[in-house]
Amino acid sequence: MTARWEAGLKNTTRSALFAGVIVAGTVVVPGASASAACPDPATGSMPLVPIASTDKTVVFRGSGNGHSLGMSQYGARGAGLLGCSATEILTTYYRGAQPATLTMPQSVGVWMLQSGTSATVTVEPDSTRTAGVRWRQKKRLVAVQDEGTTWTLRQSGSVVTLIDHMGRTRFSKTAPGQSLLADHSGVVVRLSTFAGSSLRLDRRNKWDYTRFDYTAAGLDAQQWFRDNAEGPAMNKYLYGVAEIPPTWPAATQQAQATAARTFAVRVNRVLYATSRDQYYAGHNPAQDAPTSAWRQAIDATTASVMVDGAGRPIEAYYSASAAGSTEDNRYVWGGAGVSYLQAVDDSAWANASSDPYAQWSKSFTKAEIATAFGLTSVSTVTVGAKGTASRLQGVRITGEDDGVTVTRSYTGGNVVQRLGLRSPGFEITTR
Repeated sequence: MTARWEAGLKNTTRSALFAGVIVAGTVVVPGASASAACPDPATGSMPLVPIASTDKTVVFRGSGNGHSLGMSQYGARGAGLLGCSATEILTTYYRGAQPATLTMPQSVGVWMLQSGTSATVTVEPDSTRTAGVRWRQKKRLVAVQDEGTTWTLRQSGSVVTLIDHMGRTRFSKTAPGQSLLADHSGVVVRLSTFAGSSLRLDRRNKWDYTRFDYTAAGLDAQQWFRDNAEGPAMNKYLYGVAEIPPTWPAATQQAQATAARTFAVRVNRVLYATSRDQYYAGHNPAQDAPTSAWRQAIDATTASVMVDGAGRPIEAYYSASAAGSTEDNRYVWGGAGVSYLQAVDDSAWANASSDPYAQWSKSFTKAEIATAFGLTSVSTVTVGAKGTASRLQGVRITGEDDGVTVTRSYTGGNVVQRLGLRSPGFEITTR
């Protein structure tokens, strides 16, 4: 797997999610009807890494990579290889949720820069058409940037200046709180954004325009997609989302497309281009091509998302791997239970996926555990087995705090952060 796709597979970041969308009607994901060939996801077993003689006192033996909530991307790959449909994958990982068609937003935005200092826009040559960027301010045409050129937009204090490839100033504005648009619908541009000398994002974009806002805090940039003759805004955004390799099964691609669309709809705000939300890699000719597996999956599932029993889009979390069992959100992050974010045994699917995160192990001394959790000493560290009610109580640590014996509970996600683990999908053994 390439580094690019490794970056796309979900990590442990938790995002704020809220939205409400009107359901147009329930449908089965196109091309993804139930398959008699799909095996039970829970018929396999996932052994843990053996404890080694060199391990320290407290051994965390786990599986998976990421927060382990919702859909496991590698588990979905295994399901696709075994003949499962997208619907079967999605309804297994999001128990009680169903695919439905929703009215999609007419525009979708992605953050490229927040409170930065500058950005460069390069227009890539196009053999099929005349390529160019139309710079507009308040619908007024400011300048036209030709293909093969790189222009720079820079903010210094309250002054924003657009400089062309010849070093000429094409636009200058001193009043903050307004916008400059780089309209390049159907034209591939490379956008690089900076805060000082630090590169923030470097993306190739094809649809539809980049909006630059010059504010008192600095330069903001958002890539915007809109409904037009070239296609729906949501689909054009998803073409640039790189969460799984394009060689994975078609059913897995469709499941991922539906989960990614559901995530974006539920968030209902300008999205981040990194794994803070979902990894937007930008335009890729192979990925954007009408014949590509990813684009076909997006187009085949247009407007399809996962909804709960009340017809609301779900919190469609997914992570790189659960490698045998996903987790309940109450264990991972705490709070109230969510019907479609329960523990799901996917061991049979995981076994078929060639999952590189299937097993991992990390050990600590009790003193190291005490330091990580702010205790004087630690006597026991325990967690309930996967899929059990006791696991919802979290990781329980008993020790001393300034001479007082205490027992404290921590969510799996909190333990991951404090100890630098791959996922909350672990068991604990004290040697």
